[in-house]
Amino acid sequence: MLRASALCAALLICAPRLGVAAPGPPCAGPLRVAMSSMPDARQVDTTPARHVLDALVAEWGRRARVEMAQQWMPRVRAFSELRGGNVDVVPMATRASERDAYAELVVMGRMKAMLILRKDAARVPDSEAAMLASDLRVIVVRSQEFGARWARIRAALQQAGRLEIVGDHLAAVRMLKAHRADAIFGPPVFFSPTLADEGHVGMVRIVDAQLAEPTDEGFYVSRRLPKACRARLRDAGAELRRSGFYRDLLTREVAPDDRAAFVE
Repeated sequence: MLRASALCAALLICAPRLGVAAPGPPCAGPLRVAMSSMPDARQVDTTPARHVLDALVAEWGRRARVEMAQQWMPRVRAFSELRGGNVDVVPMATRASERDAYAELVVMGRMKAMLILRKDAARVPDSEAAMLASDLRVIVVRSQEFGARWARIRAALQQAGRLEIVGDHLAAVRMLKAHRADAIFGPPVFFSPTLADEGHVGMVRIVDAQLAEPTDEGFYVSRRLPKACRARLRDAGAELRRSGFYRDLLTREVAPDDRAAFVE
């Protein structure tokens, strides 16, 4: 019995030498973050959305004690890369059921989609009823969801032939600029860089017609990552919210009209 106990003790002491690895960190290796400014992936970018993204990713990684490796790509490609396992994180995204199937949203706040309406539009709707009673034509970006209220309005607009669905933010803005529609529906901050690039900022107004409930927004994290890693990232995201870091960053970097879409 004594000899057996001594043998067990010896094996435990020698375990590291025998190649038994100690438990690693929850997030092993750098996380691959799909970095882009909508709609393209310029690395030289002075837009508010880019300033927020840079600061937020860096602080999130610091608090989670995780290295973040930026991978540049067009925004339209980011979620297919996340789904395929080629990146681990897509930042600054709104919740969508399709995305929830392969990724977990680390919530940073809540955001409301609004109308980005041409200033020369014939009507400025202030409610769902006014929107449906008008003849305004609306553009949305594919795969963006904004709750049950918008789903109902979207279906009605589509049935009336007043809804255009496009693949990315650039296509939406160019369609608006070409007078092929009267408004874009979505979170204004996501469209601001493209509106600026296309010289169209002064041609639109932001209108909150109460067409959608606020939806969660934050960083989508691949479900391929270990549960312990995702838990650490969630905790770091919650800490960012509690500390006021994210709210202060938005106040400092984002214009009031765009910031109005952030409701929490």
